[in-house]
Amino acid sequence: MAKTKTATKAKTVTKKPEDLTRRLKAVIKQEAETWVEFAQVAYEIYNTEHWRKKGYENLKEYVQKETEGKVSYEIFMHRVKMGEAIKKHKLTKREIVSIGWTKFKEIATLALSDESMAREEVLEMVEEAKDMSYRDVQAFVRKERLKKANAQETKTVTLKFKLIDEQDNVVKEALDLAMQMAETDQPSIGLTYMATEFIMHHSEDSDVVEAIREQVKKVSEAKEAKAPHKPHANKGKKKNGKKKTKQQEETKEEEQLTLDDLLE
Repeated sequence: MAKTKTATKAKTVTKKPEDLTRRLKAVIKQEAETWVEFAQVAYEIYNTEHWRKKGYENLKEYVQKETEGKVSYEIFMHRVKMGEAIKKHKLTKREIVSIGWTKFKEIATLALSDESMAREEVLEMVEEAKDMSYRDVQAFVRKERLKKANAQETKTVTLKFKLIDEQDNVVKEALDLAMQMAETDQPSIGLTYMATEFIMHHSEDSDVVEAIREQVKKVSEAKEAKAPHKPHANKGKKKNGKKKTKQQEETKEEEQLTLDDLLE
């Protein structure tokens, strides 16, 4: 009797659909945590002048070429400051990663500006920043920096210089904006805030600094173009010319303001 063949059905393996939401969260978490390593590496590159070993004459050229334009020089320098604060206060990734790089950038700025700040103080700020928005952290750091700057002042200094009308407009607008941001009605505090911000964010050469230099150059050239020509030493024919030149100089003096005028 012939044997009956038993048909065996092949088992079909059904692949479980990938949980894309879980994958998305994992990718976001990974991206959110890499800023700590970025800051540490950026600081080491800056501190050891690693770019010289690669044949570059300066750090700016190194950043532009080696990152293929994906990271600006200004952003890189922000990471350098963050990395410096991390190393100085021996901060771990676990302690700071949760607040994000934008908040930590502000805290790092304050930590580096105060040589007496202890590691515990930095960690306290990090802990408080967890429940604060970026703008709140920014405002807190701004007030603390102004407070420390005022506390260190030991004497009153008067700065005097003259401005032409173009410069006067720029300085007044900048002071008004600085006072709004610093939440003060005192121009002297606004000026201190302006100077502090500039030093902290543009102490290294950057595109912003180059743009400012170019603008200053244009203003200087415009000033020279408006300056009256000196009269020749001829008492007869040039007498009226001398008188006119003196009037022009007096008018120009009236248009120019000292810093004291601006701060009244």
